[in-house]
Amino acid sequence: MHLGVNFYILIIGKDFFNWTGRCLSTGNSFNPYKVTHDSYNDCSAEHQQLRCEVGDLVNKFGLLNVSGRKRDLKDTVKYFTDANLPLSGPHSIIGRSLVLFDDHAPQHRGDRMACTPIMRKYRHKTVAK
Repeated sequence: MHLGVNFYILIIGKDFFNWTGRCLSTGNSFNPYKVTHDSYNDCSAEHQQLRCEVGDLVNKFGLLNVSGRKRDLKDTVKYFTDANLPLSGPHSIIGRSLVLFDDHAPQHRGDRMACTPIMRKYRHKTVAK
């Protein structure tokens, strides 16, 4: 199975449990710099990643190959670095959503397989005497 991963504008709602409309509440792909579709055609994993929408990880880094067996789990791991993915400031991805797309999904279900909010994790520290 191959999965695409993109960042979206909104936090997910209760539609995660809706089999035919899963994760639709996340909205559109995250595009704070208003990349137009004219320049979007030049977006690819090999070159011109700055011409991609900020949230479009599929065209920047390719699809994820997900194994169905535990012994093939190493094939599922993929590492990448995106210097254009802001973690702070007005165009931060914190408070947005990450959506996984299934390219072999049945048409009646839709292609959104799963989604999760991107939240900041704070370190907790306690001092007791």
